[in-house]
Amino acid sequence: MVLVIRCLTDAAAQTLSTWGGEAVRALEEDGLRVCDLADESGLRDAVIDRLASDPPCFVAFFGHGHATGLCELPKGEGVVLGTADCSRLAGMVVYAAACLACRGFGEKVCGAGARGFLGFRDRFFVPITAWSPAGKLFGEAFIGPVLGFAKEGLELGDLFGRSQSLFAEKADQLARSDFAAGILLDDCGQLLALAAGSDTKARLDR
Repeated sequence: MVLVIRCLTDAAAQTLSTWGGEAVRALEEDGLRVCDLADESGLRDAVIDRLASDPPCFVAFFGHGHATGLCELPKGEGVVLGTADCSRLAGMVVYAAACLACRGFGEKVCGAGARGFLGFRDRFFVPITAWSPAGKLFGEAFIGPVLGFAKEGLELGDLFGRSQSLFAEKADQLARSDFAAGILLDDCGQLLALAAGSDTKARLDR
């Protein structure tokens, strides 16, 4: 089962959430089992309950990140999953479309027994309009890890490589008509993959 967590608290989170919703739709169309949690209130409680009652194999988070966890707001407020929750993710692969998620939190998640963590080490840019021409290409890049794992069964190293290739492909498409190509490539440069048990930021492409 794939658990998709989508924050709706501000414009940036809503853009990410819209893309996450497209991932949910694609998984459901393929008949895959997916739980979509998107709410403006009570999101943390719903996530904790789901992790305990029906543990997924893959968790995808679309929202804000911080060194101390995955959050609903950009400065670490409204924690959905924090450092005290890392053991709840043991045995799972986690993808966080959230700024700063690999700066401390991802390492702690892997150290607590997660199979792997794919996320971003610094802040990244997303278009405010999810379905502008640029926004659509950004969205296809950002949901790539979810589809790669759930629909193709890619392991972490292959998932990371595929994700980087997808970012580059979408940036190439943008370069033909839109200045945002460089921004999307910068976003790709923030992507990190951490293996289970890792206590350092490991770039799997090195």
